[in-house]
Amino acid sequence: MKAIYILLPVLLLFGFVSIGQNHAKERSFREVKVLDLSGPEEVSQPEPGKHKLENPLFAELLWDALEHDHIQAYKATGDQLDSTISVTDLLKWAIVPDTIPAQTEDGGIIMDCMARGIPHYRSTTQIALLLQWSYDSHSGETTIKPIAIGPFVKVYDRVVCGKVLAVRPMYWVRYDDARRFLAEYEAEEPINNLSINLWERHFSETNKN
Repeated sequence: MKAIYILLPVLLLFGFVSIGQNHAKERSFREVKVLDLSGPEEVSQPEPGKHKLENPLFAELLWDALEHDHIQAYKATGDQLDSTISVTDLLKWAIVPDTIPAQTEDGGIIMDCMARGIPHYRSTTQIALLLQWSYDSHSGETTIKPIAIGPFVKVYDRVVCGKVLAVRPMYWVRYDDARRFLAEYEAEEPINNLSINLWERHFSETNKN
């Protein structure tokens, strides 16, 4: 009986340690990386809705897929992808009618200002990638899993011409849903692909730190 009383605290101790180790076995977090998929001949901000290369931009491929209901867009207000958004609602947010007068920084009024709303939602070369990092403390392995992808855009004020309110993802698309469109883009741009951009960005940031 005394042996049982002696062993019980030991067993409980090891039991709690084991539970604690399993609980802390894997740690994960999500972060957004912004990559530039512009090619050497591309300009940073082409004419709204257009580009200067014969091959379509990745943001344009995504938008065309959304318009044809091939993929679903999600609001980029968080990292959980739990709220969808329609193309119609995205357009209401992105496009400002040219007939609305715009105010300049010095208080003047102009009738035609392209730098309002999100003029480059189809032609941006900046791509946001939502990544999930996971670390397994038992194996010492770190894994990086892409969760979502979307165009990274400047959001301009609808009244003051050229005033940037935010720089953020316009919408998210689940990465698995975007794979075939990414493959289509990288078939035309094999040197300037997402994987190369991601790792170059990661290692450049690591070296800076």
